[in-house]
Amino acid sequence: VASEIPSECKICMLNLIASPHLARSYHHLFPVPRFKVKVLDKALDECCEACVLPLQKSSLKESFQCPRCQACYCESCDDLIHDTLHNCPSCLQFVMGRGVSTDTMDVDEKS
Repeated sequence: VASEIPSECKICMLNLIASPHLARSYHHLFPVPRFKVKVLDKALDECCEACVLPLQKSSLKESFQCPRCQACYCESCDDLIHDTLHNCPSCLQFVMGRGVSTDTMDVDEKS
């Protein structure tokens, strides 16, 4: 019987942790996948899905596309998603509307 948590099980040597510790480390266990770099098409007037600023005004002339939901983001929002939010806002919006897990989300279901 473990008297303190976190600790190690004396039988199986697994780490025993409390649910708040697990919740805080969830984003480390299931990180947001790296977004694909997408070169901007000059003919299209696309906006960032998060901040809604025109992607054409970006100095990089590229956007970052989520492989799950195909949403495009500017560099600043891509950094925010991966470093702070730990969730793609468009994937979450899709999941909240449909009540499904992002792990099982099919990219074709968004359309």
